[in-house]
Amino acid sequence: MTNLAINTTQNVNIEFTTAAVGERMLACIIDYFVKVAYVIIVFYFLSPVLRSLDNWSAYGLASIILLPVMFYTLILETYMGGQTLGKKWLKIKVVKLDGFEANFSDFVGRWIFNLIDIYSSSGAIAILSIVISKHNQRLGDMAAGTAVISLKKRLGINQTILEEVKSEYVPQFTAAQFLSDKDASIIKSNMEKALQSQNYDLLIALRQKVESILKVEKGQLSDLVFLQIVLKDFNFYTGK
Repeated sequence: MTNLAINTTQNVNIEFTTAAVGERMLACIIDYFVKVAYVIIVFYFLSPVLRSLDNWSAYGLASIILLPVMFYTLILETYMGGQTLGKKWLKIKVVKLDGFEANFSDFVGRWIFNLIDIYSSSGAIAILSIVISKHNQRLGDMAAGTAVISLKKRLGINQTILEEVKSEYVPQFTAAQFLSDKDASIIKSNMEKALQSQNYDLLIALRQKVESILKVEKGQLSDLVFLQIVLKDFNFYTGK
């Protein structure tokens, strides 16, 4: 696993933890069993129909039945926001390296490369490329400009601003001491909400509101870092 730093077009710096090889393999295995279960169930109920047809008709119907299996990853990642059932279970997700949500064309690129990454080598090429690439990407990710991140291992608020403030810490915004516990709680909860949903407009609006309340400016700091520092300064002054 590696940390993936995304600098969005709104100049918001957000760090994620890329999904480990084991997580991605387990998600793939879960998806495999989902597809197998689908095939077993559907063919069980349709087997009388298939037996009643001539060979060409049976092959045609079977091919149609297998289409969801063939397009499983593409369909689910498109409609589940970068996740399949396996990825959702493991709390991992496909995202763009530029901070935007991956779109249909990105998922198509990843899906096409499944032929090389997974099916042609039983996953060996995918595993090798994930291990040696900078952002733990398989070939399909490299082609689409995507990466798979771990949602449960995101470097979030609790790891960066609610840590114990050391005595030698030098606060940057003295006005933070005038925030109430409720103010700090609102800032923290909205930061978490913005990061969870990747809602950068909310993050910008929150930063602007805090600036107006404290009568300060963020300067060269990103919106996220500014808010983190304000809360850390609050912790320093109040001992929270």
